[in-house]
Order: sequence, then structure tokens, then C-alpha cells
Amino acid sequence: CESVRLADEAGLVKMNQVAVDGTKIKANASKHSAMSYGYMVKEEERSKKSVQDYLDQLEVNDRDDDDKYGNCSSWELPEELSTTQKRLEAIKKAKAVIEEEAIAKAREKQEQNRDKAKKQGKEYKPRKSPKQAKPENKDQYNFTDPESRIMKNSDKAFVQAYNAQATVDVDSHIILAADVTDNASDRKQLKPQVEQVKQNTKRKPKICSADAGYFSETNLDYLESEKIDALIPPDRIKHSEWQTKVRYYGRIPKNASPVYRMRRKLRTKKGRALYKHRMTSIEPVFGFIKEQLHLRQFLHRGLDKVRSIWRFTCGVHNLLKLYRAGIHFKRYN
Repeated sequence: CESVRLADEAGLVKMNQVAVDGTKIKANASKHSAMSYGYMVKEEERSKKSVQDYLDQLEVNDRDDDDKYGNCSSWELPEELSTTQKRLEAIKKAKAVIEEEAIAKAREKQEQNRDKAKKQGKEYKPRKSPKQAKPENKDQYNFTDPESRIMKNSDKAFVQAYNAQATVDVDSHIILAADVTDNASDRKQLKPQVEQVKQNTKRKPKICSADAGYFSETNLDYLESEKIDALIPPDRIKHSEWQTKVRYYGRIPKNASPVYRMRRKLRTKKGRALYKHRMTSIEPVFGFIKEQLHLRQFLHRGLDKVRSIWRFTCGVHNLLKLYRAGIHFKRYN
């Protein structure tokens, strides 16, 4: 926030156009430390049976076995059974976390459906309570860093990571907003990023560009309500595809969908030129942070600590931009 203020006072923040994007950064945990909910259910039953079988065996053993398994007056579980018991407790805790997340997701989805129905003048009646929601068998929990998630990287590999978000001024490459989320999807991150830009600069950008991962009617409605011009393609566009001359002719139909309008907007000469600024602004910033500042993996664990490291690194990036621009401040109060 302070580095943004410095850059703004120096006149580097133009706010003509901002670009929003996210990048996956590895967590300080291995994906092999994660376990799926489906496997947890099976492992819980196996561990319970293992513990119970051992206890049953103790019941039928003679008192002489106390020397081997411990004194009855101060009896303790043998090491191999104690490890199983601890594993069982850890699995129960992990299952509870995943089940709570499933309930939260169901509640959020119902709220979205309710808002959508309200816009259409309809009444939404959910079929079941969110508390009845069950996790999917593929839902994961990492025992090393529970707040990290398995995400698909830019090279299509699955890694244990966090989703680092940033918004830059396309003219100066100053980072205006930065955050980290444990959600692999970018779709819900656009509004928080723009709100953070407004908070840090006390201004609104004229244009907001983002890739297809941020496209949704909700995001378009939000930017329209803020009077910010949106450049968000509904489809993923390869760099080579920008050379193709696909054009739309005639007037825009009155009943045209937001998807059609955005596709047409991005196929205009002006729309294509403006959107290309996103590729030459936010992506080089991520490249600089990963290659020059060497932030390819977080060394801390937990969302709060990781967020602090990401924002600190983004602040360093901004200060380097100020230095290279030849702007030197006297003592800053």
C-alpha cells in the first residue's frame, strides 16, 4: 500500500488501464502429503479396525504379556498402535475440515442461485439444506500445509500451491493490488482486486483487462456498475489467434448476450490493441518476481503468512521501479 502511494505521488500511476491476473506459486508442502476425502474414509475404517483388533487381542492375552505391552496400572499404547491412533485422529480432523468446506460451498452456491433468480424475477427454493452437502471423493487435504491446495500450473502440472493475485498499471507496471487465495479459480478474484486498487489509489481505472479465467456476467455487471470499461474474453485466446482477422458486421442485436458483446468488442481494432497491453504488462511482472526476485516457492506455511510474503515482494518490485525511474525520496513520513 505504501509503495503504491509513493509511486502515485511520483506520477507513475496513470490508471488509464489496469491488468488483473493470477499465478500459481508452490507452497512449502508436497502434494504427496495430501489425501483425498475418499481415501480418508477408507483409511479411517482401516485404522479403526487395526486399533480394535489390537485391543481385542490384548483382552485374550495372558497377564504375563503386561511386561511386553506395559503395566496395567499405567498402561500405554505400544508405539506402532500409538502411531495408528494419532493417524486416525489426524484423519478425523481433516475430514471435518473438508466437510465444513463442502457446506460452505453449498451455501455460497445457493446464495448465487438466489441472486440470479431474483434478477429474473423468480423465487428460488433450494431442494435441500447446505448442511446436507457432502464432499466429493477427490477433495484434498494437505497435512503439512492444510491451507494450500493442489492446483494446475501454467505448464499443466499439478502442484501443491497458492494462487497469487496482482493488478498492475499497464503504463508503468506498478503493482496496485496484491493478494493470495487458496482458490485455484480466478473468477471470484476480480472484484476484490479492483476494490483494493480503489483503496490504495483513491481512484478508479478507466479500463480493466483480464484473461478468460475472470469472465463471468457477475464480474461484467460489477465493472459496469463502477463505470469501468471491461476487456475480459469469454474464451481462452492463444497469442497466435490475435493475428486472425475475424470480424463482426452490422449493428449489435438488442438481445445480444454479454458473451457475444464481449467477443465482438475484442475483435475490433481498438479492443485488440488495448487487450494486448495485458500480455505485455502483468506477465512480465510475474516473470520478474519469479526469476529476478526468486519467488518460485513460499517458505512459510499458512494463508496469512504467505499473503504477507507476497505483498512484501510486490512492494519490493514497486520500489525497484521507482529507483530505476530515477525517483528518489527524502525521508518519507
